[in-house]
Amino acid sequence: MTNNFFDFKRFLCYLGKLWTEQRRTILFSAAILLGILFIIEVWTCLISYASIYEPEDGTKAYDAGKTALIVWGTLLLYTGACISATRIFIDGQQKAGRIHVLTMPVSMFENWLARTLLFAVGYFVVFHVIFYALEIMRYLLLSSAFPNVDIRIAHPVMWLGFGSNGLLNILYATAWYVFAVSFFMLGSFVFPRKPLLGTTISAFVLLLIGGLTLLFFNADNNASFYILTAWVGLLGLVNLWLSYRRLCELEVIDRM
Repeated sequence: MTNNFFDFKRFLCYLGKLWTEQRRTILFSAAILLGILFIIEVWTCLISYASIYEPEDGTKAYDAGKTALIVWGTLLLYTGACISATRIFIDGQQKAGRIHVLTMPVSMFENWLARTLLFAVGYFVVFHVIFYALEIMRYLLLSSAFPNVDIRIAHPVMWLGFGSNGLLNILYATAWYVFAVSFFMLGSFVFPRKPLLGTTISAFVLLLIGGLTLLFFNADNNASFYILTAWVGLLGLVNLWLSYRRLCELEVIDRM
């Protein structure tokens, strides 16, 4: 095991090796994601555009499908990202696989970073590519089919801007996203055998405690939310660091 912290060329070689080993699983997961999003798009269009209310003043009708797709897209973005994060150590669930992973001639930081890019960042990129590809198709098809409807491309809540606070809202959504993904990343190393089950139960307990705690806050709701979001963003960064430290603790070290 090398003692170097990071070497870019070695990191790229390991990232390529990890991609080769996990390519089939990742592509299969991407196909499932495509199928789910396609079904959501078709179902939403069938429900939303079956009956359209056209304003009497001659303006275009509201795009009801956009709101539904925002909700479904946001839900699938967060849920899918958490599930993908629990697969970050999937090849180390069994003892034999864990020894193979931890004895690779790369540093633990390179090992951790490659897995983070492939499973956490990778899902984020793939989701947006598929989501917006389907949204562009919906826009092109329905704009001509329903000229009296104000068809617009939907965006997950992370990228929604509301007036002058648009950038702040993006930062708030990003903080919650990073916390959720990093929490499940940490769970993949804490519960290597059943990461999704163990982390989900832990998240449920954490949400229950957090919900009960919020009941005692009688101050300004906006101020409480801002403080909570800042705290959640900080915990997200801490979770990332702890996931790396946990991987280091699992490392097989030859002390001879």
